[in-house]
Amino acid sequence: MEGWIKLHRKLMEWEWYKYSNMVHLFIHLLFKANRVGKKWEGIEIKRGQLITGRKKLSEETGLSEREIRTCLHRLNKTRETTSRTTNRFTIITINEYDSYQIIENNNDQPNANKRPTNDQQTTTTKELKKEKNINNINIREENFKEEVSKFKNYPTWMLKEFIDYWTEPNKSGTKMLWEMKETWDLKRRLERWSANTKLKAPVSKKQPEEIRIGKTMTQKQLMEYFKEHGKYPGK
Repeated sequence: MEGWIKLHRKLMEWEWYKYSNMVHLFIHLLFKANRVGKKWEGIEIKRGQLITGRKKLSEETGLSEREIRTCLHRLNKTRETTSRTTNRFTIITINEYDSYQIIENNNDQPNANKRPTNDQQTTTTKELKKEKNINNINIREENFKEEVSKFKNYPTWMLKEFIDYWTEPNKSGTKMLWEMKETWDLKRRLERWSANTKLKAPVSKKQPEEIRIGKTMTQKQLMEYFKEHGKYPGK
């Protein structure tokens, strides 16, 4: 593997610097990320992105898959990276990749490095702007998920449906559905979503007659049942 990356001494001030696994994995991702965009199996992998997985990263770094998962979660949380996972692989984007690759014309750089090589050509302003928009909406989506997940009084499945619906992006991929509303009160939206959600109780002879099959329960009724019986219907 040819080429180099630029690391500033300010890395030592990074909040994760004292965690060796974090430094190890982040530098590894910088080395592995694409320096130029390319396609892989019909998927466009852009500059600063890489396709990988926890198992592969574990093999490459010597870290356990559990350590990889923890480190990636931290990197995503503090916005160093953004991850998009499918059932086959994970696409990782290094959000400030150019800050590690753009060559500055100053006396600290060797003469041979004053001109970027062909595979390090700067992308156009339009492409950079588009990439920035994608990164920004991914970050905002993660923030939205974190905020919604704080409402522990609702079932996980309901919160997931809520998130999936309201994070649907527009055609240009610059805004999510919830961002296009004139006003947004998350607490009230969740209350309204919960009130409109119906749950059909499964068959169980152990359940009281009034909640057997054929009876639908609102989220409020479901929570009241849980408080009274210490379990959900059919459990």
